[in-house]
Amino acid sequence: PRARIHTELAGQYYMQRQYSVALEELRDALQTDAAYAPAYNILGLVHAALLEDKEAETNFRRALDLAPQYSEAHNNYGYFLCTRKRRAEAMAHFEQAWQNPLYATPEKALANAGQCALSDGDLGEAERYAQRALIRADNQPQALVTLAEIQYRRGNDTMARALLQQLEAKGNLDPSALWLAVKLERRAGN
Repeated sequence: PRARIHTELAGQYYMQRQYSVALEELRDALQTDAAYAPAYNILGLVHAALLEDKEAETNFRRALDLAPQYSEAHNNYGYFLCTRKRRAEAMAHFEQAWQNPLYATPEKALANAGQCALSDGDLGEAERYAQRALIRADNQPQALVTLAEIQYRRGNDTMARALLQQLEAKGNLDPSALWLAVKLERRAGN
């Protein structure tokens, strides 16, 4: 339980971008239990945020060596790989995550796969993954942003705007959604 508590605290500090404090909590967690996979997962996220790619990758792999069915680590490692332009490897980890019937939020991995395909310019695959994410969670914010971006790229501004309005109604406008809204308004001459 102590390793879990330190890891959960580290996750909160990570979310607040207090990386040095997160690293201290993770050190404490791993001193308590050196085989606690969630600590290595969060350690991977922290190192990725610090652009320490070698350390990030080592920690994600350690988490998955300790817990091969750990979907959250597969999802996070996939996201890391995608942001490092390693789409094929990323997609394999997203798939590992969403195919686990015990994973509570497979829509996150599906939405990440859609975003990854979109960042690589594959609109068709991005759309398929985003739609699958929305089947599991009809207001999955990242999937909605991906679909809105696809509609924008295809020139269907009305549909893109409708998707952004759906996000706004739920209070889920993140920076990527706001940027897309700006691009839509500029294209409309506003």
